[in-house]
Amino acid sequence: MEKVKRSPDQKFAVYAYAVAVLFSTVASVVVQMTVDVSSNLFLYLSYLLPQVGYIGVFCIMYFYVYKNGLKDLLKRENVLFTEYLFAVLIAVGLLLFAVYPNNLIVSLFKKIGLNATVVVPKFNAWYDYVLCSLLICVLPAIGEELIFRKAFCDGMDGVKPVSVIFLAGLAFSLSHLNPAQTIHQFVLGCVLAAVYVATRNITLTMLMHMINNFLALYLEKITGAGIWSKTAFVAPMCALGALLVALGLFFVLRKRKVSDEGKTGKIEKITVIMFVVLAVLWAIMLAVSFVGGKQN
Repeated sequence: MEKVKRSPDQKFAVYAYAVAVLFSTVASVVVQMTVDVSSNLFLYLSYLLPQVGYIGVFCIMYFYVYKNGLKDLLKRENVLFTEYLFAVLIAVGLLLFAVYPNNLIVSLFKKIGLNATVVVPKFNAWYDYVLCSLLICVLPAIGEELIFRKAFCDGMDGVKPVSVIFLAGLAFSLSHLNPAQTIHQFVLGCVLAAVYVATRNITLTMLMHMINNFLALYLEKITGAGIWSKTAFVAPMCALGALLVALGLFFVLRKRKVSDEGKTGKIEKITVIMFVVLAVLWAIMLAVSFVGGKQN
């Protein structure tokens, strides 16, 4: 008898995330014991391992446990070329919008003694650019979208869309365990979730995520870092970014109907537990940032 196909649910989303995190944690411990923590190799592995966990666990659960396959993952009827153009607009807008509040948050963190540093590998040779592009820009746009948009949003399909978008953004921001970037990552997570919930096109959010990461990594190298510390420049850029995001979302979502009708599902206990654990870990990282800032 043919096995009945199952649909992703909240347990699927939480288990996929938990197993991926468990894998990357164990692997990271091994790396810390065997690799020089001050080397580029250590940083490359630190970026690589979580994404290997996300992509590997998702593929195992999604393709083999839930039997949905590639056809369901990349639905052709959801692909509209114009939406990709507006997705680029949204991604650029999100980055421009984030610079000004991020500068304020970093300044605040420094004043109260919190460490707000994001460590990336040093660009010593051409291959560092290639590896950083792959491990910081491309792979996270694939792995994190599969877990935080595809698995999470599909798993909460019966819940009201507004709640799904909010919780997806919250899970995405807390999971990075970076207090200084929490607000930006929450906004980014909510926008990506809104686009996915409306379109069910995961390649669209992957593109947005990838562009955001590329800009975050390379924009200062292209333009020079000095200009992005000047309020007279970044404040108007923030306003421009907000406008680009609003226009992009309008054109992407205007023909997509997202309704609460029939959405009577509730947030399950296992999902609540996941958020409690994430909140505790986030608080621990905030304390660690404070201690690190005081030591520096």
